[in-house]
Amino acid sequence: MSRQREGVDKLNDDLVLRQSNIQQHDIIRNDRSVDDVFWNGPTGRNSTVQRIGICLFGLLFILSGLSLASVASRHEGAWMGYIMAVLGVGGGCRLIYKSFIVRKTGRELR
Repeated sequence: MSRQREGVDKLNDDLVLRQSNIQQHDIIRNDRSVDDVFWNGPTGRNSTVQRIGICLFGLLFILSGLSLASVASRHEGAWMGYIMAVLGVGGGCRLIYKSFIVRKTGRELR
C-alpha cells in the first residue's frame, strides 16, 4: 500500500515540475498594469496600439449600450435596461476620451 502511495506522490511531483513553467510569475502585475491603462489611459508616446485597442473597446461598450437601449425601449418598464445602457455608453465614452489623453509618468516629468 505504501509503495502505491509513493508512486502517486512521485507522479504528482513530476506533473508539478513539468507544469511549473506554464504560468508566468508576474500575472498579477500584468493584470494591474492592464487595469491601469484602461482606467487612466496609456502612458508615453509609443502606445499607439494600446490607444487603438482602448478605442475599439470603447466603441464596443457604446454599441452595446445603444443596442441595449433599443431593446429596452420596446419593453414597458425596462428601467434597468436603460440604466445599463447609460453605464455602457458612459463607460465607452470615458475609454475613448482617456485613449486620446497623453498621460505622463514620473520619469517623463523630470
